[in-house]
Amino acid sequence: MALNQELLLPTFYAPPDDDDEVKPQYWRGLRLIGVDGTDLVLPDAPELLAVFGGRSFKIADRHKPWHPYYGQTRPGALAVVSYDLLNHLAVDARFKPAPVMKP
Repeated sequence: MALNQELLLPTFYAPPDDDDEVKPQYWRGLRLIGVDGTDLVLPDAPELLAVFGGRSFKIADRHKPWHPYYGQTRPGALAVVSYDLLNHLAVDARFKPAPVMKP
């Protein structure tokens, strides 16, 4: 996303010239940004466990004994994306250690 932040977004949102083919769309003069996130179960690798930490799949009611990761501690991350809804453009994306689930 560094390329987006440094090159694409400043160019796309720059004040338009009359000859610009693509002009950004605005809602009442504002950018309309949607944000969504999800929990990710990462591959079981020691390097990922060191960076993102582990998540236990036995502590929440929603993880039943038939769940494929039941009883395991796996690396987990939280992925969050900010998206310009009118211009169909990802504005930012982040991966960070997932919050610890409490029983």
